[in-house]
Amino acid sequence: MKRSILYIDDEAENLTVFKATFRHDYNVITAESPKAGLYLLRQTPICLVISDYKMPEKNGIDFFKEIIGEFPDVNRILLTAYNESAIIIKSINEAHIYSFVTKPWKRDELRTIINNAIESYELKTHNRELIENLTASNNQLQKANEEVKKLKSRLEVENKYLKEEIDIEHDLSSIVGFSNTLKSVLLKVGQVAKMNTTVLIQGETGTGKELVARSIHKLSPRNDKSFVKLNCAALPATLVESELFGYEKGAFTGAQQAKIGMFEIANGGTIFLDEIGEVSIEIQSKLLRVLQEGEFYRIGGG
Repeated sequence: MKRSILYIDDEAENLTVFKATFRHDYNVITAESPKAGLYLLRQTPICLVISDYKMPEKNGIDFFKEIIGEFPDVNRILLTAYNESAIIIKSINEAHIYSFVTKPWKRDELRTIINNAIESYELKTHNRELIENLTASNNQLQKANEEVKKLKSRLEVENKYLKEEIDIEHDLSSIVGFSNTLKSVLLKVGQVAKMNTTVLIQGETGTGKELVARSIHKLSPRNDKSFVKLNCAALPATLVESELFGYEKGAFTGAQQAKIGMFEIANGGTIFLDEIGEVSIEIQSKLLRVLQEGEFYRIGGG
């Protein structure tokens, strides 16, 4: 496949000669002004721009300076009849040209320079693609590592609660009694266990509210998931929110990495919030959103 090169010259005859000379080697596109050349650059994939130096609208160096930012990989060759060192130095320092060719140019010499410029372009674009691919792969690897860290953290916490469940498994059978009141409670336990709903368990300290909660979880379709408990009264008010909802990395001073909260740990299972009435009104309003809408945000998220 022929590479496309753009030749800009304000003299139509020069454009005709150039195209006739190199049309068999390259896909030659011509323009009679820098403005027309810029338009073509934006419409067509071009790897090399060759421009005459002296033109009425804008000289070749100024044109090259204009397109550097927008087309950094496109190589630039300057053609001029003025073999002056000042022009050469300026074109190299300011326009970052690939090569400087004096007129009248020689066909074989110019063809060699063009071929080298195209090879240079292909090398630059190939290297850029490699860098972009490596960067993308590195970003994906970093994301994967972050996901692994999050999963590891979650598994560690879930294992902690699973161990606690195993340790107290025998306590589930300790709900013993024959009173009508207790029978009514156990009947309701069996009923609500089948439902995906929020349950309010009331009772004095020591009456077995956690046992009732665990019984509901054990009898529910969620019994293969985690049962997570949090004693709201045992935590400082400043920590309740982060324990419940977790936080994102950088959410506050000292948050060096993200932390998952109790609701995430209990996802698909059951969360038991003991002494819920002890939390602040602000936290209760956030809990209400979870109960009503089934969603929440980590601190620093959303």
